Formats: sequence, C-alpha cells, structure tokens
Amino acid sequence: MSNIVHLLHKDLLLMKRYIGVLAVYAIVFSGFVQTNNSFLYGMLPGMVLILTLSADMQLPVQQFLVNLPVRRSLLVLSKYASAFFFMLAAFLLCLLLDGGAAALQGVPVNWEPAYLLGVFSVQILVMSVYIPLYFWLGPKGAQFLNIAMMIFFFGGSFAVYNILGSERAMALIARFGEHPYASVLMGVCAAALAVFVSFKISCLIFAKRDL
Repeated sequence: MSNIVHLLHKDLLLMKRYIGVLAVYAIVFSGFVQTNNSFLYGMLPGMVLILTLSADMQLPVQQFLVNLPVRRSLLVLSKYASAFFFMLAAFLLCLLLDGGAAALQGVPVNWEPAYLLGVFSVQILVMSVYIPLYFWLGPKGAQFLNIAMMIFFFGGSFAVYNILGSERAMALIARFGEHPYASVLMGVCAAALAVFVSFKISCLIFAKRDL
C-alpha cells in the first residue's frame, strides 16, 4: 500500500510543473471567456491524461523504476490511479468554472446527472484506450499518439457536446434521469469493466518491454 502511495505522490509532484499552463487554459476556454465552453470538458481532462502518462515515461526513468523493489503491475496500476484522480479533478474544475461563469452572468446552471455521467464515462473510456496504446508505442511512438489524441479531444469534445445536446439524446438522458441510481450503477460498472480490461492489457504489454 505504501508503494502505491509513493508512486501517486511522485506523479502529483510531476504534475505540479504544469499547474500554471493548465490553469491558464482552463480560464481561457471556460465560460468566463467563451460563449461555448464544450471544448473545456474534453480538452482539459485530455491534457491532464497525456501529461500524467508522459511526465515520467522516458526510457531512463522507466529503467530506474523497474529496478526498484516494485512489481511492474504496480507501476502500471499507479498510472491508472493517477490518471483517474487527475482527470476527476480536472472534470470537477470544469464544473466549478462552469458554475462560476453562470453565476457571474446571472444564468441558471442545468446540470443533468445523467449528462455529466455520460461525459465523464466517455473520458474514462478514452483513458482505457489511450494507456495501453501508450505502453505499446513507447515514449517515441506516443508523440504521434498524443497529437492524434489532442485532435480527437478537440473535435470529439465538440461532437460529443452536440450529440448529447440533441433532442434524441436529451430524451434518452431524461429517461435515464428517471432512474438515477440504476443509471449511475450502469455507468460505474461499464467504466470499471473497461478500465479492468485495459489494465490487464497494459500489464501484459509492460511486462514484455525490454527496459
């Protein structure tokens, strides 16, 4: 247990270097500046995910980590845990900025729990795909993956916003909203299954890497 805590603390210290950049981005793309802040919900957690993985994935760092008395599976688990908590913090920051901008403008904020769950579930699914690809490609190949992911987050966040904002999607969301506990349970189970499968794949990939 202490090993995973130390690894999480290490990732937190590394992420502190990017706090300023992330804060500026969050303000610029929030409702305080933009009339449509849909990009914020996609790009900010996406940037956090990329930075969490790339902060210490260079070859010398990995060679040092695998020589510590820590199992490789635990190193992989720490990346999933760090990515999840940092993305959750970014998502909550998006909500805080969204609510603050709405309060400043004197407009009500209509947060549908099913809608928010859908947005965050999409982010977790993206994380489940991104991390195994990152371990598979390695730091050099992941540079191209990061470019593709930023393009995806930029275009995908707008597409998801429009899809979830359509009449059909809103009707479906309202139906899920009639059963909030069941909706949350389904969302959590689907996300947990995706993360579990992704974690197992990442462990297999990282175990075979020659470091």
